[in-house]
Amino acid sequence: MLYEDTNAPYSADLFRHKFAEVRARVAEKWPAFDPDWKDPDAEPIPTAALEFRFLRHTAVTKMTEAGVDALAIAKVTGHKPTTIPQIAEHYQIDALSVTAGALEKRAAFEAAADAAGDASIDTKKPESSKV
Repeated sequence: MLYEDTNAPYSADLFRHKFAEVRARVAEKWPAFDPDWKDPDAEPIPTAALEFRFLRHTAVTKMTEAGVDALAIAKVTGHKPTTIPQIAEHYQIDALSVTAGALEKRAAFEAAADAAGDASIDTKKPESSKV
C-alpha cells in the first residue's frame, strides 16, 4: 500500500501517525463512544483510547459473517490464518448473546403490553407484503 502524498510504501510508524491523526479528528466531534456493548452500565470510552486492533477484529468478524474464508481474511487484516477462527468465534459468541438479550427484552415488553391490555402498543407482527 502506498502513501498517496509521496507514493512511498506505508511504514508502521507512518500508519500509526496517520491513524492517530484520524482518531484525533474523530474525537473532536465524538469525544466518547459507547463502551463494550456487553455491559450496558459501563462508562463511555474516550475516542482517544480507540485502538486500530479494534477495527481489525471488527473486520474479521464482519468478513466471517459474510462467508469470506480465513486465508482471505488473514491477507486483508494481517492476522495469521490460524487466529481468524478464534477471533471470529470470540466476537460472534458476544453478538449472539446480545441478540438473545434483545429478543428476551422484546418478549418481556410484549408480554407486559398484553397483560396491561394496552391497545396503543402494537405487538403483532406486520403482514408480509406480496409483490
